[in-house]
Amino acid sequence: MQRQPIGRRTSASAWLLITLLLPSLVACGSGISTAGLSGLDPATTTVTLRFRDSSVPPEYHRSYVLTVSEGQVHVVVDSYGDVLHDVIKPLPNDDWAKFVHGLGGQLAQLPQPERSSEGCAGGTGVEFTINDGSSDRVVLDVDNCLTGNEAVSAQLRDIMEPFASRVDLQVLASRGARVPQTTLPSPPTTRLPTPAPTPPPEPEGSD
Repeated sequence: MQRQPIGRRTSASAWLLITLLLPSLVACGSGISTAGLSGLDPATTTVTLRFRDSSVPPEYHRSYVLTVSEGQVHVVVDSYGDVLHDVIKPLPNDDWAKFVHGLGGQLAQLPQPERSSEGCAGGTGVEFTINDGSSDRVVLDVDNCLTGNEAVSAQLRDIMEPFASRVDLQVLASRGARVPQTTLPSPPTTRLPTPAPTPPPEPEGSD
């Protein structure tokens, strides 16, 4: 029996291994995995962008949650849990369906966010979630303490910009001191004229 040379057999095994691993290597190199997003149903899909503001005084702190689903855009802006704005705007179903169907292509262009074991205490960050109605398909938690993540956060906000503009998010989440309530001056007190004293009655029989 003629034996296959060991070198040729090893080479064939190596090519088989590369062929099997190639899809995984390509997926890792592309950054964020978008497998399965092409089958999302716009009727049941919800996309959420959470922005965590930095540790600044309450009058300047602006965190928000932007949630988009079929038919509506919903945003809640808060300062350390104190809700400042809660706005809901209608969304045409055709616009939403087009966005959902193209979501995989947009995310495929993003790099994988950097990770740090030290955390990001006091810094800003975003969390991007895609839910198909029963489970989360994509969850991206991006801490902006790492320099490379700022670009990822900016791209995620750009993806959601068509919906953010519908609720004027840039205005609602702008930093700045709250406008103090205007205290109106008290109206002047109107004093009524003092009535003249009533003269005493004249005694009877007097001329």
